[in-house]
Amino acid sequence: MKKHLVSVIIPTYNEENHIENCLNSLRKQSFKDFEIIVVDDGSKDKTIDKIKNFKEAKIIVKEHSGRGPASSKNLGVKRAKGNILVFVDADEILDKNYIKRLIDPIKKGKSKVSVGVYKIYQPKNAWARCKYKNTKQLFHQSSKVFRAIKKDKLLKVGGFNTKKGYSDDQVEGLGKIYKVKNALFYHNVDTGIKEVYHKSKWIGKSVISNPKSGKFFIKIGLMLIFLALIGIFSIINKTIVYYLLILALLGMLLLVVKKAISYKDIRLIFYSPIFLIVSNMGLFVGLFNDIIKRIKR
Repeated sequence: MKKHLVSVIIPTYNEENHIENCLNSLRKQSFKDFEIIVVDDGSKDKTIDKIKNFKEAKIIVKEHSGRGPASSKNLGVKRAKGNILVFVDADEILDKNYIKRLIDPIKKGKSKVSVGVYKIYQPKNAWARCKYKNTKQLFHQSSKVFRAIKKDKLLKVGGFNTKKGYSDDQVEGLGKIYKVKNALFYHNVDTGIKEVYHKSKWIGKSVISNPKSGKFFIKIGLMLIFLALIGIFSIINKTIVYYLLILALLGMLLLVVKKAISYKDIRLIFYSPIFLIVSNMGLFVGLFNDIIKRIKR
């Protein structure tokens, strides 16, 4: 085995709209000594067909689908020949020097783990603007997230936790993660309403097993209280229900106008309410499904 052979591992599930751009960006990398392992989690669209156009990619289709990206990554690690692992999401497009710069501190022995930075691929997309405060700024990844790692280090900590869901890339026991500020990739994320819903649903169903911040739970709690009040007053006094709904609409309108002014984008007056409704609906559906699943165990 070469000293610095790299294995690039990509988990996929219904990524027909993104995977080609991702793989094309890998073809253009200035660093060439790597293998590509795509682990598909039972896609129901044309993801597999599109991957087959790239002879450089080794495709692994999981026998039991629906286990999530952490399970796919762990399977990719088992099949990887490289001693340095790079994890890429299917909706990411890499700068041509991304891999070269990302693995540089690992090759030089400065760290066994590293992470780069990202920008939103379509900063003017209305749905992306609904989610982010500033789609043009450079986003530093969380200090717990990594993108490249020595294989022996990942195996030592037990790989990815399949119960973590949306934050499976926050692996415990890695120590300090080296931030490579010039290792840039573009995230093609939440650019359609279906994607917004499914991403929110995915987050919702893994909230219990992977709690978020206190601010997140305050938001959930307030929404549950509001729904409870609607239910109670619909029986006691329907007039109060109307006032509560008007209050909620005014609050939403305030957020929508603030977002539109911030971006100077009139489209957001239309898009933002839909985004708020759909994303919260997905979040609650995912959370409710997870609760029912736990009760049935």
